[in-house]
Amino acid sequence: GYTDKVEHGTVKITPATITVKAVNNSKTYGEDDPALVYTAGDGVNGEAPSFSGNVERVPGESVRKYDILQGSLKLADGDDGKFKKDNYVIEYTKGEFEIVKNGGMQLVVDDYTGVYDGDAHTVTPRATAGGNQVTYQYSLDGETWGSIEAVKHTDVTPETITVYVKASAEGYTDKVEHGTVKITPATITVTVDTKTKKYGEADPVLTYQKSNGVKEEIPGFIGTLTREEGQDAGSYVILQGTLSLADNESFKAENYVMNYTADRFVINARKVTLKSVTLTKPYDGKALTNANAPVAVEDDGWANGEGATYSFNGTQTLVGDSANAFTYTLNSNTKKTNYDITKEEGLLIVRDRDQKYAIVVEANSNTVTYTGKEQAVSGLVATSFVTEDGNTYTIEGLRAEAKATDAGTYTAAITGDAIVRDSAGNDVTSQFAVVKKDGTLEIQKAVLTLTAASASKSYDGTELTAHSTASITGVVEGEQVDTAELQYNGSQTEIGTSLNKIVPESVHVMNPGFLGIRALGGKETTDNYEIRLVDGTLAVNQRYDLEYTINRIFLDRSGDETARDVTRSQQAYYGEKILKTTPEIETTWNDSHYVLLPAWGDYQATKDRTVTLKAEDNIVNIYYALDNAGGNKPGDEDPEENKGDRIPDMYQIIFTYVASENGTVTGTTTEVVTVQELVRDANGLVIEAGDRNPASPTQPSTVKANDGYYFLNWHDGSVELKDDAAVKARSYGQDTTFTAFFKENPYNAWTAVKRVTNLPARGYFRVGEEAQFTITVTNTGNRPLTDMKIQETLEGAVLRVPENSGYTVEDGVVTIGTLAPGVSVTVEAAYTVTRNDLFNRNFRNIVRTTATVDNQEPGENPDSDPTRVITADSGTIPAGAQGGGSSSGGGGGGGGSSTRSPGTGGGPGAAGTVTIDPEAVPLANLPDMGNDDILALIDDEEVPLAALPKTGQTGSAALMLMLSSMMLAAFSVVTRKKEEER
Repeated sequence: GYTDKVEHGTVKITPATITVKAVNNSKTYGEDDPALVYTAGDGVNGEAPSFSGNVERVPGESVRKYDILQGSLKLADGDDGKFKKDNYVIEYTKGEFEIVKNGGMQLVVDDYTGVYDGDAHTVTPRATAGGNQVTYQYSLDGETWGSIEAVKHTDVTPETITVYVKASAEGYTDKVEHGTVKITPATITVTVDTKTKKYGEADPVLTYQKSNGVKEEIPGFIGTLTREEGQDAGSYVILQGTLSLADNESFKAENYVMNYTADRFVINARKVTLKSVTLTKPYDGKALTNANAPVAVEDDGWANGEGATYSFNGTQTLVGDSANAFTYTLNSNTKKTNYDITKEEGLLIVRDRDQKYAIVVEANSNTVTYTGKEQAVSGLVATSFVTEDGNTYTIEGLRAEAKATDAGTYTAAITGDAIVRDSAGNDVTSQFAVVKKDGTLEIQKAVLTLTAASASKSYDGTELTAHSTASITGVVEGEQVDTAELQYNGSQTEIGTSLNKIVPESVHVMNPGFLGIRALGGKETTDNYEIRLVDGTLAVNQRYDLEYTINRIFLDRSGDETARDVTRSQQAYYGEKILKTTPEIETTWNDSHYVLLPAWGDYQATKDRTVTLKAEDNIVNIYYALDNAGGNKPGDEDPEENKGDRIPDMYQIIFTYVASENGTVTGTTTEVVTVQELVRDANGLVIEAGDRNPASPTQPSTVKANDGYYFLNWHDGSVELKDDAAVKARSYGQDTTFTAFFKENPYNAWTAVKRVTNLPARGYFRVGEEAQFTITVTNTGNRPLTDMKIQETLEGAVLRVPENSGYTVEDGVVTIGTLAPGVSVTVEAAYTVTRNDLFNRNFRNIVRTTATVDNQEPGENPDSDPTRVITADSGTIPAGAQGGGSSSGGGGGGGGSSTRSPGTGGGPGAAGTVTIDPEAVPLANLPDMGNDDILALIDDEEVPLAALPKTGQTGSAALMLMLSSMMLAAFSVVTRKKEEER
């Protein structure tokens, strides 16, 4: 059954790529090209490419850059057969080849040097170049090119010769070469005359001798000679100073240099003689000196403004004589080298004296502190004395000493023979009467300080003592406090502080002797000390390292622990109250509501605990019972939010009402019942519970079946319960859930709605106008409506359906086919208004809608009847309705939406609707208003009705009713007419 075909496809494998890149290269202009090379990538699977040909550069020999092109380079098959050129293509990257200028020529420019001789010197520079047959041109000025002309010089003029060199080929570098022509100057000699003077005198005039220049040129000079600076005695060089050559009529200074020969300028020193005077006096114990006697200056003397200061060191104290010796110091402006100085000294002569002196000699005294070792005081307070005339003398030959170890006062007596010497060390004892005064040695007690130890601890209930010292200071070396004998007063048990005291009588200081043996020098030395005692402190501190635990224990509905909230404090202090505040009466844990159990477990026994030293005693247990059930406690603002009733759920049972599928339960869906007698405290908390008793439900929920279903029964998980009464009749001791079950209703339901859609704004139609209406049929049941049709029975009405709707209309009947549950169908009815509509009431009940459906079999519950409801717009008179049943069963009665059209009883299997013809309700005639073109809209309540047939009314009563109705109708029409005219 198929056509044979041949289809063609292509297999195309494109070549791989070999990358080739030329390597950049260069050369110097005039040289041969170097070989050009390239780099190449590898093939696939390690295949090494083979090539033929070479890369080539763009031809040219100018100095610039050229591209290196692929040239004849191409792929070739490999000799080993592994590389096939057809499998590859070349991807070539060109390179760059540069020709740079040639700078390789040789050029020489010679220098010329000559000496000025008054004649002209001729100089010819020379330049040579070579390399590659290149022609060069030379120039001295950079403009005139050709041979180089000679340069002539006569005078001394050093000049740099610049030679410009230009190559004939573009590939070579032009050069500028330099040489020099130098004519050096001739020499003029100058010889200086020697000069001398005496230091301090004025300089003589400096003079010199000179030679002539070449060819009898007489040199000219400007400036003068100078000598080295300085006026001190010595030899100085006579310098050229400002002396220099100068031009004159026959002499150019620039052609000569000066050859200067220096000489010496000598300054000789001045001769000075210095002399001191001779002085005499009788002996007074003081040295005889020169005092203010002047020094005589002789011979040349000091230069103007210069001189010296004099210091006399000659002295004579004892009877006799000595030189009036002196030294001198030259002034700051006077130099020794400028003088030849001679010194001559006079005499100092002292005569004898008989006067004597008296002095008091006192021995040293001292105050020391006990050290445990021998201490001493010795010597004299002073061994040097000044007499009333200002002489100073020293004492020799006297001694004073006192030695001791223990504290006390001791005498230092003076012994020996006194020798008095003057300041020069001369023995003048015979001139003095010496008085002796003894001294003392006082050894004071050492200060011994004992500080009692301080101690502290965290409270543990035991006594705190510290029978030791924190420090002992002041014990001398080699001695010790007998700490074994020390006694203490002080203890602390409770939290707080107190003093730790040392008992004074228990303090003993010992010298243990040699090797600690008292017999070998040991003894008690306590009396040598001033004992000071410092108290210590005993502190028992608060404990901040203790721990307590608060357990919030949550109980479930069975009274068993279901969760625990643990609060621990690891920095609690001793005596701290564990439970700082009263526990909250109600709390939430894991989204559940709990209530406090004040009488449960050990709460009452633990709630007032304080922190102790025992961790097992530092626990408080708080018990909470689940309280999710029971509704709200009194006074709650939001009655819809379940916050519990402060009755633990363990004392209650819960009845729950739920619906299975196809229905709902509303109203009281949860019922909480307390099943134990309870005793509560002032906060409403349960503190005691009696025995548990069964209870019965009291408030079953309201049950509603979904459309197409009806209520069947309740079920408590064990047995079926027919109705609410059966539920309330049973007792339960535990939570129970009651489930409502439903049964499917086999019948369908539908609703028809009609309304005027184009009512004019003026509120009425004119006769002959077209009124439009919509007819909407909705399947409100739970099964499809099959063979669904809509029929309009009003004469003159025309049904219309939307285009492309799939519906058909024929002879006033719209065929829908099948209408699914929840689906609506809307069609239009158009009607031309006539005068008679006002009187036959069809204006308010124009549409006659019927539906034909297939018959359904009755449900399992023969008392159940499907709902058949036609709902009209507000104020309209419905075409008719069947009575409706409830979800709990019951036959259909005469229910309907019209007060004037009672329905007929319905039953299972009914199809369609019962229609009451409006013609069966007679209307009273209205008066002629004289306008056939107007059709008024009159509310149903304003239209009087005639007497109903078969009602048993008498003829007179009916007549009265008809007349009254006609008058009321006439009045209503006239009133409406006036309102419309206004």
